[in-house]
Amino acid sequence: MPTIIQERAFRLVVHTRDHPPPHVHVKRRGEEVRINLLTLESMDPGPVPRGCIDAVRAHLAELLRAWERYHPER
Repeated sequence: MPTIIQERAFRLVVHTRDHPPPHVHVKRRGEEVRINLLTLESMDPGPVPRGCIDAVRAHLAELLRAWERYHPER
């Protein structure tokens, strides 16, 4: 089961079966962007929704723990 955190209008999702580098899928109103949890930079082309990085930063420790729990070998 993925980790899902609701932060304002954003849903932060760490999938159980995903590829490196450690990242979170940030979803809002039909849009999705992947944010690298080590650099806090977008892994996708195009603009990053306003407030997206702040939402990830607010839950960074929890998101990193979830990534490590789901992907201990990576």
